[in-house]
Amino acid sequence: GGKVIFDGTSSQSINKSSSYVPSFKKVVINKSSGVLTLSTPVSISDSLSFLKGIINSDTTNFISLANGGKATGASDSSFVNGPFKKIGNAAFVFPIGYNISYGYRPIEITAPSSTSDAYTAQYLHQQQSLGSALDTSIEHLNTCEYWKLTRNAGTSKVRIKINWNHDSCDFVNPLYMRIAGWNGSIWNDLRSYAYSGDSIKGSITSLDSATTISVFTTAIKRCIYFR
Repeated sequence: GGKVIFDGTSSQSINKSSSYVPSFKKVVINKSSGVLTLSTPVSISDSLSFLKGIINSDTTNFISLANGGKATGASDSSFVNGPFKKIGNAAFVFPIGYNISYGYRPIEITAPSSTSDAYTAQYLHQQQSLGSALDTSIEHLNTCEYWKLTRNAGTSKVRIKINWNHDSCDFVNPLYMRIAGWNGSIWNDLRSYAYSGDSIKGSITSLDSATTISVFTTAIKRCIYFR
């Protein structure tokens, strides 16, 4: 029922010696150097606070934040490098990114309909290799990053919000930007509901909801080319 703080300058890890999944109420990551690596799945019931430092996770060993749980303070200097799972019916910003060189790259969802709904998200700083077939309204895909968002439980439809950063990736005038989702055979245009920022840095929200689509990236609508 207490708070666990990971701090200091040395790299640390969370391990287990049995089949029991470690369960925390409140966790704070505040490491001036080094990383925290998960060598087991971890459950957090109340809150995860990011002050400084990176948490490394993988497809087997990742954080699961319970219904009602909060993740606060994520930034370019503190986030999860790898998958992160959230359970519940609240809108949520996944505190994910890709190592300290590229920083914080969140994906956000609108509120699911059920407290038992669950989603797992991961950011990947690389070009997708799923396919090249495009909706007729899409001209080009982002060539250096994409997000995975897997609906683990429930049937909710949620809108997606993702971010871009010219410092490390392709960019274009936000007026022509769209969110594209891979449906298994083609990149669907989920269109733009709203955007903020400029060609250097900003975010975009999809107009259409996502259902079974589980991979997303930014795209451009017209014949405006990435630099």
